[in-house]
Order: sequence, then C-alpha cells, then structure tokens
Amino acid sequence: MMDSRPKNPAMEFSGSMTRYDPISPEQVAKLSQGGLTYAGFSEILARYGLSAGLVLHDSSRRFLHTYYADFERGVYGCLTVTREFLEGDSACLRALSSISKRGNDYLRDGDWDSYYGLSDPIAAAFSDVSGQVPLPLLIYDFGKRMRMFPPEQVFGIWIAIYRRIDYANGMWAPDTLEYVFKNAPAMEKPPAGENGLVRVYRGMGEMSMPPEKAISWSTDPCNALYFANHSGRGTQFAFADVAPEDIIAFLPGYSYENEVIVRPGSVRDIRYEDMFPAKLETYLKLSLPALPEFTSFGVQAWRLGYKKEGMMEFHGLGHILRVLFLSLIYFYGSGDSLNPFSSTEEFLALIDKLKGRPRLNIHFVNNRELHRPKRRPDYCNGQEYYVLRSIASTTDMFFCKLTRRSRYLTYNLQDPDVRAFETERAAQRYLDTHEDRMGKGNFEVKKVENMKLAS
Repeated sequence: MMDSRPKNPAMEFSGSMTRYDPISPEQVAKLSQGGLTYAGFSEILARYGLSAGLVLHDSSRRFLHTYYADFERGVYGCLTVTREFLEGDSACLRALSSISKRGNDYLRDGDWDSYYGLSDPIAAAFSDVSGQVPLPLLIYDFGKRMRMFPPEQVFGIWIAIYRRIDYANGMWAPDTLEYVFKNAPAMEKPPAGENGLVRVYRGMGEMSMPPEKAISWSTDPCNALYFANHSGRGTQFAFADVAPEDIIAFLPGYSYENEVIVRPGSVRDIRYEDMFPAKLETYLKLSLPALPEFTSFGVQAWRLGYKKEGMMEFHGLGHILRVLFLSLIYFYGSGDSLNPFSSTEEFLALIDKLKGRPRLNIHFVNNRELHRPKRRPDYCNGQEYYVLRSIASTTDMFFCKLTRRSRYLTYNLQDPDVRAFETERAAQRYLDTHEDRMGKGNFEVKKVENMKLAS
C-alpha cells in the first residue's frame, strides 16, 4: 500500500493537519503500543475534566499527530498517547484542565493575535499548551470560527494565519476562501502589462501546491526562485497571467515576497521555464565532472578572506562556494547553449587569444617554507613548457624556490630550481595552491619553447 503521508517533516512541523478525525480505539491501542485501551484513555482524561471525544488524530502524520481540541472553550494541546505520559506528572494535562476550567483569556477578550499565535509565532510554535491554537490546527479553528469575527477583521486575521502556515496542504476549504475574499478590503493592485493582465511567477517543489490550485504567486521572479529552491525536490518555476479583478491582495516588497493572492483557478496560460535538471536522479551525473575544479578553486575563497556565514548572514564563504559549484555544474553540464568548448583547456585558449595571456595577481605571505619540488625530467629541445615570470621586474626573472626567510628569483632558466610545468593550467594551479606560502610579488605564466632546462 502506498504511503500517503507527507514526505518531508517540514510539512508537518510548519504545516496544517490534513485530517481532523476523532481518535479511535484502534489508534489508541496502536499509539500506546498496547498499553492503553480506549476506556483507560478516557478514564485518565476524565480525571482532569477532559473528554476523549475531543481528541483529534491525523493518521497521515508521523509527528504531532494527536491533539486535544476543544473548539468551544478554545483549549488545545498536543498529546502523547502513552500510559507513561498520561499517568505521570503530566504538566500538559494539568494545563489543559486549568484553561478548560477558567476559560481561555485570549478567546474571551477577542485577542486574536495572541489566540492564533500571530504576535509571537516562534513562542507559540514551541509551546504545548498556552491558550493559543497550535499551528497544525489553525485552519481547523479559523474555518469554524470565522463567521464570529466582525466582517472587517476577517481578511486581516486570515492573511496573518495564511502567512504563518508554510504548508496548508490543501486544507483551505473553498467556502472558507469565498467568505474571506468576499470580506477583503480594496487594496492596491500591481501594474498590468500591455495585454491588461498581470504577470505572476511561482516557484515550486515536491512540497508545493500545483499552480492550477495555488492562490499564492509573486510579481517578482527572484522571490519565486527562492521558493523553487526551498520547497523540496522536483524544482519547477511557473509563470502565468492573471486579471487585476482576480487579485485579492498584493503585498509589495521583497520581505513580503511581492506576494499576490488570487482567486482559485484564475491564473491563465500557465507556462514553465526550462530549469536545469537538478534532481536526485541526475545529481551525481551533474556533480562529478565539476568536483576536481571545485576542490582546486574552492580553497581560494578562504584564502581571499571570506568568512563562514553567521545565522543572519548570507554572503560569506558558503555563498561563494555554492556559486562556484553551481557555475562549474552549469559549465560542464549545460550543453551547447552555454558551454561550446570540448574542454577547459580549449576555453582557456580562447581567453588567451581574445585578451592576451591572463595575468594572475597573487598576494603572498613571507616567512613560510615551501617544500622542494620533486625532481623534474629532462626537457628536450623543441618541447614547450610554462614557468612563473615576475611582472614586478623590468627584466625577465623567474621564480625558483623559498628559503625559510625569503623568496628569490633567478635570471637563468637553466637553474635546476626554476619551476617548470607541462601545461599552463598546471602553472596557474600552482600559484593558487601555494599562495599562502610565498613572498609578496606578482607573477604571470610564461610559455617557453625551444629551450632546454637543466635536469
């Protein structure tokens, strides 16, 4: 039998329950691993003045699947259906009992921001029992209570709840949305194009609603791309058009995702961008060709001074490495449209031809010892090779070696310690790799032909 449960835990921790079924005797026995019967479960709850008939269970969830849900009194709490949890010193059951007896202050005062955990969503998310509606049951409570709100408050409460839930999992009922949208205030609409329609974008993954059913889009493709990259595997990027009269709300600004709320089924002419096939099945095929270059050049990000990002920082070492790796993946895997070269050497040769041989400005650090290289083979006349030439000197001076205190150069290519490389690429990599071991100076890679080096 196919498992219909959400594949990603994020859809449970920050998403809505998908079933609001009263817990059954079979589910009590299964959850308690045979340690409780339904009668025993009911008896324990009754000691605290609570009713087993108000316990909801969502069998499609792996975590946070069982809740006490007294809608009338506004009493909610997550339950662990085991004898140890229920018969022990259960602070959860005591708190539920206390709120049930005295009533929910937030509900009585009409403090909807606090009742739905909108004023402090982080604290609400980590509180078992606090007089606030748990995130998995926000849609459940709002759908049953919305007609009790003053009509002018309905849309404001709904959109705050809507934005708090990352994954509604298709639980916004059509009649709920119809009532909410009917009470939406007049809001500014995004500008329409020449065809009178508004272009909207949507990024999706396996955790997203399909675009045909989605009510949330964006006017900014960058915002949509963020969701394409953060909504699980199977990345897709869609764009479509919508009539201004079908737009319910527009939240401009990048921090608000330039979000557009539309009537269900109102977007027209949905199309998909041709995305790079970054899927599980193609990951190794795409990544492996890029790994040698990534390991070679990746160390330079650290040597250039980039630091690892902190919690609220985004453009440090990790960002540079991600961009580097993705760039290499595109270079090797994107085909003729982006990479017309048969090899990296061919690509570098074209750069040399168009711009002259590139110079590498390297910052070196003194007082580091460089291990003496392996003895190289005797090069025959007529063979080409590459050496490191100082561009800080008016005469030809070539890099030799390091002592403990200094770097020195030589005028003589036949010096046995002159660094010689079979390819230009190898010479450039040597500079990159040994940057922190050499003294200050600027070098370029020089091609040498028809000259014999000493062995």
